[in-house]
Amino acid sequence: MAFKQDFSNELLKAHLEKTLGFSLASLTRLPGYANSLNFKAVRASDGLVFAVKCSDPADTRRRARLVTHLDELKGTKAVQRLFPEVTSEFEGFSLLFLSWCPGERVFADRLSGDELDAFLDDYLALSAALQRTSDHRPAEDPAERFERVMPNLHGFGTGRIRRFFEEQAALGYVAYRPEKLRVIHNDFHHGNFLFVDHRVAGYFDFEEFRPGYPAEDIVRYVTVCSEHLHFNQLYRQRGILSAFGRLVRRSPYGRDEWHVAVNAMLLYRTEKYIRRGLGLLQVVRLNLRFRFYLAMSRIIDD
Repeated sequence: MAFKQDFSNELLKAHLEKTLGFSLASLTRLPGYANSLNFKAVRASDGLVFAVKCSDPADTRRRARLVTHLDELKGTKAVQRLFPEVTSEFEGFSLLFLSWCPGERVFADRLSGDELDAFLDDYLALSAALQRTSDHRPAEDPAERFERVMPNLHGFGTGRIRRFFEEQAALGYVAYRPEKLRVIHNDFHHGNFLFVDHRVAGYFDFEEFRPGYPAEDIVRYVTVCSEHLHFNQLYRQRGILSAFGRLVRRSPYGRDEWHVAVNAMLLYRTEKYIRRGLGLLQVVRLNLRFRFYLAMSRIIDD
């Protein structure tokens, strides 16, 4: 659930000017996907543009993790702290000042083969940097979610999904192999990074780091691209799946890693539906999502 903005931009602007010690030409709220409020600020004196992230101050460990990771990722495309010495709270939020990264979101189905190569290169560079970070959240093995999901996956319309999970478990595709675990972003989707001329310009939201399979980050990116389509755009799923296939073929990850990544995401989504109650509408929605993951699984095997 996103945080609610109970204050005016002008009130925040006055607080920022007092805290930072300079005037702002403008302050505008940015559309966001994450559980935070984000603003674009412009310094009046020289036009310097930066972002202000308003986070829940109650989760001090989460904020400390973000600050630590931003320091560890200097020199990468991770969006950096602009005024690291400044700390402030406002209206129940903790403020963090970040460097501004221009760009736009680009859906995977609109990237050409060459652009996908560049996207994959960018991710591999980020992945290499992630391995140098510290203080990670513990990993939850997909096998643990599998054990929770299977006893609750029953009733009309769920048999096909249950059989799929059983087949994947028999192949060893619902559990991590410890030697293949790496640090992953864990919230890797087009709402958390921007492109300029179809090249990644910056990455956001590094609070969720944990061990996992790097292929999970790319599966999440492709999945969110699909989930953000409107009903009358579902024909574009073919383009998204085609983009996914090119990423699979050009990546350094093995087929087993891709299968575990897809199954981990499907198990996560399935558990969310189970928690809502598997009524008719939820079963229909789950099966629509399952068709997409099944198509991803078949692409991996091709």
